[in-house]
This record gives sequence, structure tokens and C-alpha cells, in this order.
Amino acid sequence: RIGAKIADSLNQYKIASASVFLDSIDLTPDLYASFFFGVKLKNYVFSKYYVSKKDDYLKSLQSISGISKKAEEVSLKFDSLDAIAEGVLTARDLVSEPANVLFPKSFADKCTDLRSLGVNVKILDESEMIKLGMGALIGVAQGSANKPYTVIMDWNPEVNNKKTIAMAGKGVCFDTGGLNIKSAASNIADMKDDMGGAAAVFGAMYAIAKQKLNVRVVGIIGLVENSVSATAQRPSDIVITMSGQTVEVEDTDAEGRLVLSDIMWYVQEHYNPDYLFDIATLTGAVTVALGEGGYAGLFSNDDELASDVLRLGIQTGEEFWRLPLSETYDKQIDS
Repeated sequence: RIGAKIADSLNQYKIASASVFLDSIDLTPDLYASFFFGVKLKNYVFSKYYVSKKDDYLKSLQSISGISKKAEEVSLKFDSLDAIAEGVLTARDLVSEPANVLFPKSFADKCTDLRSLGVNVKILDESEMIKLGMGALIGVAQGSANKPYTVIMDWNPEVNNKKTIAMAGKGVCFDTGGLNIKSAASNIADMKDDMGGAAAVFGAMYAIAKQKLNVRVVGIIGLVENSVSATAQRPSDIVITMSGQTVEVEDTDAEGRLVLSDIMWYVQEHYNPDYLFDIATLTGAVTVALGEGGYAGLFSNDDELASDVLRLGIQTGEEFWRLPLSETYDKQIDS
């Protein structure tokens, strides 16, 4: 947070470069590195489409260095944080793009950039997903002129005795709500960011590969558009998921869980992960429950894993609040 405040001040005064004397306070190399991490995250701006306003929004700060007896240790600690920062900023770029630029095909193409970092990237097109029986994901996408894709990003280092972690991201590149169309009051213009879960998975895979972490991680994202058209999914349609489970669609704006159900089943069948995280901009009800900007909702069927996630949320300053899963709720969605 201090790094972020410093970045703000330097930009306010149009400073291009600065040096910070770190030894004036005695902190660990980890904390010094975190300071620069904060600077980098706060110095971000998405200015790609500005024309006349560009000068008002561009950041003046181009470089900041630390002067310290521990400079070498700080630099080593920051290397890892810098990779994480790059992953975060990449995810922010993706979420900031408009839907006419970032749609399922262009997002899938972007994922191939990870190959240069050693990530194995596999892309499933619509015909392959139909053969696999991914009827829930296909159902969401059937109203859009932009065809759906599933992308699997596999980081599998040679020396690896760790467990396999899988991450599944919701990638609805634009969500009209389908035939249960969203209103202007429900901020439909913001629905270009309904692929935030997929962006987070992509950013995480980038950071993991950049650090060359010795752990097997598989990221999978389902990329679709939920559109209104003559071919769009209807309320009362029944779709068959890849698992064979049937789902009655009561509300076409409850599309994210359909996309996730198929990609989560795919990654379980093909990679048998020890842990599976799904990350999604799934429901406004969580925001209603927990408020804006404070906590993210956490659902889990594993108490030990949930405890680890809650602890790490506190450690990183991005906190979670655990929400209940029970048979009582299951009954409410029986068809």
C-alpha cells in the first residue's frame, strides 16, 4: 500500500524516475520487494484507446530504484513478485478490452502466447466440444455469431513431485443475459468483463510459467458469448452436460455455471487433479451479500483446503469469506 501511495504521488508531480533510500527503515528484503510490487501494480493504466485524453491518463513514472545494503537480496525477492505483477497486469488488460476486440477466438489465440514460456496450450473448437458432449457450454454459445472455444494450458515441469492443481475460469466474453436479457440498470455495458475468471486463470498461468515453479498446474477456460438471436438458448431448454447430467435452463442469464460444469468435468477426466479451483464472475448475489471490494465469496467441499485459501487471502490482502454449501440449497435447484 505504501508503494502504491508513493507511485500516486510521483505521478501527481509528473516525476519520470525516482530512487528510494530503503535503509532509512529496517525492513526485511521481502517487505522491500513488496513495496516495489505495490508501485508496479498502482502504476498500471489501460490507455490503449485514448486519443485526445491520452496525456491526462498516461503515467509519468517510468522507473523507480531502491538504494539499500540489501539491494541484491531485494532484487532476488522481487523477481518472483515481478512475474506475479506481470500476470496481474496481463489479466487487467484482458478484462479492459471491449468485446469487439476480445471475443472467444481472439482470446483463444492470445493464450498461444504462453507457449513461448513453456506452457502446452491446447484449443478445442466447437466441433471437438460437440464430440465430447459439452452440451452445457455449447448451449450458452449457440446464440452468438462468435463460436465457442475451450483452452487448456498445461504447465508440467520435468522435475515434479508435487500434486496437480487445476484452475477453471469462466470466459463469457460478453453476457447479454440471453433471452432473459439484462437491463441497462443491471449495467449491461459492464458485461464485457464477464470473462474475468478466465483472465485470472490466464494471468496465473503466465506468472507460474514465468517463475518456472516446480508444480503441475493445468488452467482451463471456457470461452463463449451469451447473445440474443433466433438461435439463442431458451428458458425451458434442457441441455446435457459432458458428465451426462441433464440441466433445465430456467434463466438464460445463469449461464456461467453451465460453462464451468463442462470445463470442470473435462479437466477432471483428462488430468485427474488433486485440487480444482474455479474462478468466476458468477453471481451478483455474492456482491449483495458481501459488499463491494471487500471480500470474494468462497465455496468449498474441503475444509482443509478452504482454510488454506482463507489464510492465503489474509496473507496477500485479497480476502475471502466462506459461504455455505448444503443439501438444503441442492433441493432448491432440483428440476
